[in-house]
Amino acid sequence: FSSDKAVDPVGVYGRTKLEVERMVQRFAGRSSTVLAVRAPNVLGSTGSVVPIADHQLASEKPLAVFDPDSSRFFLSGREVAATVLNAAMEAPHRSVVVPKPNGDTRIHDLLVRLAALRGVPLVTVSSAPRPGEKVHEALLTPAEEAAASDHGRYWVLAPPDQQGIIRRAAGWIHRHRMVLVLGAAAALAGM
Repeated sequence: FSSDKAVDPVGVYGRTKLEVERMVQRFAGRSSTVLAVRAPNVLGSTGSVVPIADHQLASEKPLAVFDPDSSRFFLSGREVAATVLNAAMEAPHRSVVVPKPNGDTRIHDLLVRLAALRGVPLVTVSSAPRPGEKVHEALLTPAEEAAASDHGRYWVLAPPDQQGIIRRAAGWIHRHRMVLVLGAAAALAGM
C-alpha cells in the first residue's frame, strides 16, 4: 500500500511511499502479479483525522488546525478493499492503482460535522503544519494524470516501460478528437 503523500512528496514518509511504488513498477518479478495501491485517507483508520478529532471532541479539547481551508481525499475501508480486489483481477502487472474518491473534503467542514454529531461546540486552535503536511493533497501529479488510464473506479499508472505506449495512444486519441471537434464545428458553421 502506498499513500497520497507519494504525490510530490515533501517529507520522508511520502518519499519512501513513492520509492516503494517505483520499486514495484521496476523490479517486481514477472512470475506473479504485483501492484501498488496509492490510497487516500481511509476513514476511521489508525492515525486518520476522524478518530483523532472524535477523541479530542469527546475530551472537549480544542482541535489543532493549521489551515481551515486544508482538504483531504477520503475513502472507506470497504471502498479501498473493493478497489484492491478489482485491481488485482484487472490491472496490469507492476502498475500503481489509484482509487477515485468522490471529491476532496475541507477539514474544517469535516470537523464541523463531527462536532455536530457529538453535540459539542467546535473549538479550534491554530497550529503549525506537521512535517510533510500539505494544505491540499493530490492523488496524481500532472504528468501522472496525462499518463494514467481510467478504469472506472480507479486510475492505473502503467510501469515506466509501458508508459510510452500509453502516451502514444493518448496522443493519437487527442489528435483525432481534435479533428472530430473541428469537423463538427465546421459542420455547425455551415448550417
